[in-house]
Amino acid sequence: MSNLPEIGLFCGTFNPIHNAHLLLAQCACDQFKLHEIYFVTSPRPPHRQDVSLSGEKRYEMVSQAVSDNDKFIASRIELERPGSSYTIDTIQHFQNKFNVNLLIGADNIIHLPAWYKFDEIVQSCKLLIAPRKLDNTRMANKSGHQETAMFTIEEHMILSKVKHALIDSPLVDIASSEIRRRVKEEKTIRYMVPEKVWQIIEKEKYFK
Repeated sequence: MSNLPEIGLFCGTFNPIHNAHLLLAQCACDQFKLHEIYFVTSPRPPHRQDVSLSGEKRYEMVSQAVSDNDKFIASRIELERPGSSYTIDTIQHFQNKFNVNLLIGADNIIHLPAWYKFDEIVQSCKLLIAPRKLDNTRMANKSGHQETAMFTIEEHMILSKVKHALIDSPLVDIASSEIRRRVKEEKTIRYMVPEKVWQIIEKEKYFK
């Protein structure tokens, strides 16, 4: 790796962004001494029926969520890109100035080989992987080693080709789908999302 500053890219629909996203990013920032983390709001995928809000509305919530952290930056690069938007394009946009680390959830690993230009992604960045809950039996069977226990044989095969590290972050069981469900059922989501995001959702009546 070069002596360029290290940054993180956290790409997602953020529908909506929530406190588990922010905690994970802060843990990655501290653990890997990242200069900054860019929260990249993705366009609305045509195959995703659960993304009802426009990219601009989701970006507004991301922007408010990260506004009080000088290490976090809301990016609209994928919203502004004409045509199809791919992760490799976003990585390449940043890699002339930075060493890029891509934050992903562990559940995405199995799908990585199907990503557009996966081989180039592998060469262009390091993956920082969010932890997932471990089954106690599986953990015991893997001699207590967290990373060994966390991934399947197929996932290990994929990761053997990729520069990666596991983010040391508490497991906070918050999901955007759960937030949307609670809003629809008129249950509180306060403290599941940043206060500014909660205020926007309340005011604009999102996810009703």
